[in-house]
Amino acid sequence: MTITQLLAQDHARLRKDMAEIRRKMPNGSILKREIDKFIRDLELHETIEMRFLVTPATLSPIAARIEELTARIETEHHEIWDQVGKFVELSKHNDLSELKSAYSYFLNLAEMHIKLEEEILFPMVTEYIDILTLEELGREAEKYLQRFRQESGSAEVRS
Repeated sequence: MTITQLLAQDHARLRKDMAEIRRKMPNGSILKREIDKFIRDLELHETIEMRFLVTPATLSPIAARIEELTARIETEHHEIWDQVGKFVELSKHNDLSELKSAYSYFLNLAEMHIKLEEEILFPMVTEYIDILTLEELGREAEKYLQRFRQESGSAEVRS
């Protein structure tokens, strides 16, 4: 599996998890455990994305072509984490209306970011970096995931 395939699968899982949180939100059944798990998964996803896709791409012959794109990705990561912080803080209070609003904004940011990666970054990387390198990066990312799961003792964290 290539690194772009691994990340695309993870995007699908993150979308499912985000939808599940949104589904549970109206009746207030979101549990701190679910939010914490989602944040751990999001952190893991970003680490893998940066370590095994963005950084190698910036060190490759396509670096000049994707410099602006990678800067945008990093900026969006900061915006997403700012919204996660707001969402988490609001989840500690009883204002469901504000929580829904903050979470909707977060969902929109996350979806735009995923589309940017899947529609622009992944095809660009796939076009300019050979398949063997992408597969090796995918294997390295999978090994990283395995080590993370073993160290965290959590079979619940998935790729």
